[in-house]
Amino acid sequence: AIIEFGQQTTGMGVCFIELTHVSITIVTNDVAKIFCALFYDREDGVIFGRLVCSEILNAFTQEYSSDLTQFGRNLKDFHGFHRKINNVVKLSAK
Repeated sequence: AIIEFGQQTTGMGVCFIELTHVSITIVTNDVAKIFCALFYDREDGVIFGRLVCSEILNAFTQEYSSDLTQFGRNLKDFHGFHRKINNVVKLSAK
């Protein structure tokens, strides 16, 4: 809802939100019509959040690119991806 609200009110999508102790980075893939929202410690910084969020979204898109064009998909189809997130984060730090 916040992505749509930002788009409607400003003509731009929301990509970063900073709260007292938590930051949220949102990266979108307009072609696949999906996004990744990453919640992380505010002290880690916006550059870190954008990097990790982008890498997670890229890995997800690569893994499920053929499935993303089908609407009405079952979220259980993507269940195995959670096992890959740890490795994606480790590789993004290199």
